[in-house]
Amino acid sequence: MKMKKKILFITFNNINHPKSGGEQCSFQNYLALNEYGNVDVYQITHQSKFKSFLSVFNLFFPPVSLLNFKEINQFLKSKQYETIFFDHSLLGILVKYFTRKYRISSIVFFHNVEFDYISVRFGKNLLKYPYKLLAKINERYSVKYSNYSICLSERDNERIFKLYGKKCDYIFPITFIDTVKINNIKLGQDFINHHKVCLFVGSFIKPNYFGIKWFIDNVLDHLNVKLVIVGKGFESVRSEFQKPNIDVIGTVDDITNYYLTSDFVISPIFSGGGMKVKVAEALMYGKNIFGTTEAFSGYELDYDKVGGLCNSSNEFIEKINNYISTGTKYNNYSRDVFIQKFSHSSLIINYDFLSKI
Repeated sequence: MKMKKKILFITFNNINHPKSGGEQCSFQNYLALNEYGNVDVYQITHQSKFKSFLSVFNLFFPPVSLLNFKEINQFLKSKQYETIFFDHSLLGILVKYFTRKYRISSIVFFHNVEFDYISVRFGKNLLKYPYKLLAKINERYSVKYSNYSICLSERDNERIFKLYGKKCDYIFPITFIDTVKINNIKLGQDFINHHKVCLFVGSFIKPNYFGIKWFIDNVLDHLNVKLVIVGKGFESVRSEFQKPNIDVIGTVDDITNYYLTSDFVISPIFSGGGMKVKVAEALMYGKNIFGTTEAFSGYELDYDKVGGLCNSSNEFIEKINNYISTGTKYNNYSRDVFIQKFSHSSLIINYDFLSKI
């Protein structure tokens, strides 16, 4: 029997209690790697603003610090790792140094094209320009010095090529472990005469905040629905969205009941990068989904069958109202496409290349 590889998994994310989309994605990577190797995790955690400032002088992207660099170096000295998995493209300085020093196989995972994501996040704020520069430097090194690179979508792959002159070796879309018990979902249940529950899921970041605010300002009053907003940090703007037909839940430990009791899901996202993890999650629950081109980026599916592709207020209003009058709560197509393309078992198959290196 072939011995499993020893893999060092370096990440920014907490994979012990994954809640955000990024953490969920990292957790999926970690689980898939465990099918092919014995994996040790090194998490780079948040630090003070002063220490983050010092990171910049070493071309590290915060929160990476000199201490992290030294500790990882000690890990590699003390154990015979065969592969390093860098769970972020912003770790490029580390990729360059450790791949060359230890002559070790390295894999880099792009959660987004971070240069673009940071450009959207910080806008034209000149004080944040060093972060954009650091992102570009680190991503360039990630592409150049890794043995293998992975991104989430063809769109990201094309953008990486345009920025850094090289495409990723693999495209692995977002996946989820299938945790849904079908018996808990009333298959094909027709709507009854009540206010329909419209669910929005996402952490409190700019694209999510501006997307749901746009929906509230331009769409919600034209629908006979109750909007429920669930996501880490959204409780901070609960007072801003005080309407009888809006319920801002914010941070939760378990989102299951919100999906099970909702009638459909919306994803009015107009900016960002990578793939929207919450779309895969909604597919897992067999939900009808109404989202923008940005929300569905990286998802190969039939928009009309899954719910609707909507890029304007009129499209959201028309397609959701039509669905409310004729649709059912459970979407067989959404569930089927999740199983076929976005379940964790497909990711394990994708990582089979590890058995050949």
